[in-house]
Amino acid sequence: LRAAGAAPVKATTHLALVGELHAASGPDDLVVEDVTEDRLEAWARTKMICFANSEVEPVPDALAAELAVRRPEMALARLQLASLGAEAVGVLAFYDGDDQLVFNLGTRVGHRRRGIAQELLARWAAAGVAAGCRSLVINADDPGRPRDLYRRIGFVDEVYWYQRYALAAP
Repeated sequence: LRAAGAAPVKATTHLALVGELHAASGPDDLVVEDVTEDRLEAWARTKMICFANSEVEPVPDALAAELAVRRPEMALARLQLASLGAEAVGVLAFYDGDDQLVFNLGTRVGHRRRGIAQELLARWAAAGVAAGCRSLVINADDPGRPRDLYRRIGFVDEVYWYQRYALAAP
């Protein structure tokens, strides 16, 4: 690929939970709900704010595009919304089944470093273990702070890794 003029853009790793999860507890008043169609827009808006690393509301066209992706995905995945009082503060999305994969996890900027994401992961992992799942996996950019956090709390087995490339403009 490099000889053909492609350059590495982004790498992603998939880490499996091996043994116990050593996650911090979140706030006592954290409420986590499974998202249905009536709360999908709140989930999508919160996810976009989390991943933008900004408290700026997403523009309507971008929100509509996010909803267009998430609606059909709900047949295969579970989405969860974390709230403190009336304020949505975090999101989790995972593919459900015997093997589970977290593909979206985020906390809004103003609520980070309070254990919210770790609490979401702890609840997800406990439910997966209780259901007898074969594997619990999370993906993350490699390298990156989230990847480092996941490794620290118990996701230590790298089960898949890939690198994206882009061709340089002619």
